[in-house]
Amino acid sequence: MDFNKKQPAILFLDRNRVDFWTTGLSAPVSIQLPETVVNLLEVSNVAGLENLIKTFVQQNSLPPRTLTIILSFNILFEKDFVEILPEKREIEIQKFLGSIPFENLYSKSFSSPQATHVIAVNKDLCDAVKNSFLKLGFEIDVIVPYVALGPEANTDTLDLRTSQQIIKNLDSMKQYGIPFEKIDTSIQPIIPKETKTRKVNIRLYVMIGSLGILIMVLFTLLLRG
Repeated sequence: MDFNKKQPAILFLDRNRVDFWTTGLSAPVSIQLPETVVNLLEVSNVAGLENLIKTFVQQNSLPPRTLTIILSFNILFEKDFVEILPEKREIEIQKFLGSIPFENLYSKSFSSPQATHVIAVNKDLCDAVKNSFLKLGFEIDVIVPYVALGPEANTDTLDLRTSQQIIKNLDSMKQYGIPFEKIDTSIQPIIPKETKTRKVNIRLYVMIGSLGILIMVLFTLLLRG
């Protein structure tokens, strides 16, 4: 058992809203995403989104948790590929992904004997929300589409019953997980700065060494003269 792992929480990401629930809350709490921050599934103001989420967390006294992020059908692009030969299926899937009006995507395929179901979401939107919570001490366990909730679940919003069911079924839901970047890519790593400083120091040592050798040569010439 990982005793360092934070308690689980559910985050439901919709087109213009984020719902949040964890144990200790009598009902999910929500935050609206205005068009000045998120518009047509694109983040127009990253700093504004971060401040909005920070205020939301502080006002609701939400402690850092390990998040399961549920993607609403309102933010997904979906398509079923039926009766397509396996050698042509991947080509058609790539055509579909290429038709989505976002440069960066997270995507996942679900295959059955009848069809292959493909979903995709704007990666930049997911990362902006994800990183906003990471900066506040939260962790991300898995990102899954709404289909992971099952046919009987409420997929329009996050209610208490659905939240409790998700917590119970976290392990089985992970098969629907969408591969994502767990590192906060918006934070500049420290290593390059250290490497740069080290290179400068090495250059300085070389210059000092060369100067020392030059002085010794001049001193030797003076003695011989």
